[in-house]
Amino acid sequence: MALRKDPARRYQSVEQFTDDIRRHLEARPVLARRDTMAYRARKFVQRNKVATAAAVLIIISLIAGLVATTWEAHRAKLEKARAERRFNDVRRLAHSVLFDYHDAIKDLPGATRVREQLVKDALAYLDSLTREASGDPALEGELAAAYERVGDVLGQPFAASLGDTAGAMESYLKALRIREALVAGSPQNLQYRRDLAHNYAGISKQLIQTNEAARGTDYLRKALAIYLQLSAEQPTNSEVRYDLAAMYNDFGFALEDWWGDASGALEYHRRALSLREGLLAADPANQLHRRNLAMTYVNIGRALFQGGDPKAALEINQKGLAIRAALFAENPTNADYRRLLAIAYQNDGKFRALLHDLSGALESFRHKLALDEQSLADDPVNAQTREDLGYSYERTADLLVELGDYVQALSHYSKARALYEEVSAVAPHIWRVRYRVIFARAGISNVQAKLGKRPAALAECSEALALLNGIPENPASRLQSGARGQIHIHLARAHAALAGTKNVPTTEQREHWRSARDMYARSLEIWKDMQKHGILTGEYTVKPEEVTRAIAKCDAALAEKSSPGIE
Repeated sequence: MALRKDPARRYQSVEQFTDDIRRHLEARPVLARRDTMAYRARKFVQRNKVATAAAVLIIISLIAGLVATTWEAHRAKLEKARAERRFNDVRRLAHSVLFDYHDAIKDLPGATRVREQLVKDALAYLDSLTREASGDPALEGELAAAYERVGDVLGQPFAASLGDTAGAMESYLKALRIREALVAGSPQNLQYRRDLAHNYAGISKQLIQTNEAARGTDYLRKALAIYLQLSAEQPTNSEVRYDLAAMYNDFGFALEDWWGDASGALEYHRRALSLREGLLAADPANQLHRRNLAMTYVNIGRALFQGGDPKAALEINQKGLAIRAALFAENPTNADYRRLLAIAYQNDGKFRALLHDLSGALESFRHKLALDEQSLADDPVNAQTREDLGYSYERTADLLVELGDYVQALSHYSKARALYEEVSAVAPHIWRVRYRVIFARAGISNVQAKLGKRPAALAECSEALALLNGIPENPASRLQSGARGQIHIHLARAHAALAGTKNVPTTEQREHWRSARDMYARSLEIWKDMQKHGILTGEYTVKPEEVTRAIAKCDAALAEKSSPGIE
């Protein structure tokens, strides 16, 4: 600048020149250079190298952090979206397995083991989702449904199951805890209340079949109260009417079987009849409504039978049998329809037997036997089918005994005992099956006595009595008391038959007649106690008179064997 030709652009004084030199040495802007932002910034950096470097590092760190945070947020968003997609995919899969696939195969022959695997897989899926989404009511409802279906497969009463009653109850109670919480959170939600009532009904059946009738009835009342309230709120809702009819059916069944209240049972079954006739009239092609109407006909027949009118019972049962036969003909692979048809034949046989039509009764039980044998062949792990088939063999054997065919009767009783023992080993808490084992043994002892197989008959009598004494008595139960009374009759007949065996010394004959009399006397005590409790109904009403005659026969035989000169 000092050497520029234009005087206006030269330093104006020595001091100005000196000042520019000093500014240059201090890394400050000088007059000799054009004043720009870039020039001033460069000089600032030269003067403040450390501070500028630190500032640059801070800025770089901030930028890097911002970039990283932005990327992490983006990646988290992607992960969340991926997790939500996975959650929804697994949930849809669990729902399909639990509801669509399971329900599609549940009535197919041989489906029990596959159903078990399906519901357990679905439950595992839902359990994993629950840990990720607790507090989701819809998901919790699906989880409760999974627990309920697991319970059904493990040990649902009177349906295809593995016979694991303890596991079934545990699963039902898990479902119940969830559903009670859902209703508490949304007390006006219709579906939550329907599901809760259904859960109560399932638990009640489980309790009743495992000898806890009082608790079971309490749960039934809870379920009925919910359905009645829902019906009052929505009287035209077909789903609610459907549920209420099923509840009337369950309540009538409990009154009839457990409490011996045939008239009360008939009243509830007729309430169900009114609802089910209306549902079918509104939708005549609906197979489910036809199935349920047939069930009500059969239930009414059974209640009439327990009330002492076997002829009316036979007539209305045949209406149910006709519908069930048609449904099974239309759906020959439906295991549910096959079992229901078998039960209709069972009732037909029982009613005919009481009406002294033994050949007709035997024909009906042989129809049931064929259906049950096919069911077990199709589904070998089904505990309910084993019990059903055992009952067919047992009752067929009873009729064969009355018709004098002891060899075939022994074969059928033996098959019944084997099937009952298999079921009882899996489900020892089902009192009904424990009694059936004893019935089969008592039947075997009676037939062996008639065939002259004395040691085998005595061994079966002894084992049957020991098993019977191992079951606590329940005088309030019509079914259990009736079973005990009948078993004592079977054992008494076995001893009476042994007393009539050829080549038995007179002293042993007297012992057998005394044993027979003791068994008949014990049976008579049971029938009188049932009469006192008001539960001596149906086929049991004739038992006191029948047993009294048998005791008189024993007394006459003992008097004869005690006469002088008889040894």
